[in-house]
Amino acid sequence: MAVLAARFFGIGQDAAAATSGFASLMLLGVVVTVAMGLSHHQRDAVTLTTPVGPRVVLFARVATVLAVDVCCGLAASALAATWGDTESFAALLAGWLVPLAAVAGLVTFLSVWTLPWVGVLFGIAATTLLVPLPAGTARIGVGAVAGWVQEIVPPVVIVAVGVVFLALAVLTAKRPLVATAPAP
Repeated sequence: MAVLAARFFGIGQDAAAATSGFASLMLLGVVVTVAMGLSHHQRDAVTLTTPVGPRVVLFARVATVLAVDVCCGLAASALAATWGDTESFAALLAGWLVPLAAVAGLVTFLSVWTLPWVGVLFGIAATTLLVPLPAGTARIGVGAVAGWVQEIVPPVVIVAVGVVFLALAVLTAKRPLVATAPAP
């Protein structure tokens, strides 16, 4: 879907809009897959049946989901760049890989400590703020906030925030995971 969105925006608007549309759909896919991978029913069943503990299970689950997402994203990025309707391959990758850490970390943390759908809602909100805006985009409403975030916050800070959220989710996972486990 991200490749088709890039093609549509690239033909209808310009390369920057194609890159932004591609990144948005890639990140929305990550939000959904991470939340689905952390659903309470599956998480609790695996946590109760393995001797390694809830932290390791959570880390393995998130790492697997993100590895699949990144591999699919790299393939989709290569295809979109081959079509030539987007910005450079490096800009296309940076458009979704940099915010990926923040979005995945936030969704993971909120899915562990609340419910997966809460993680999805906040992940969608973070996506709208972190996806690179095409040049000349009207900076009103959410666009103004997104523009401000992108101008003020360097990419390394965005990645660091995501890593911190992910680390907090993994390090504090035992209490909420075991507390919500169904009685045998």
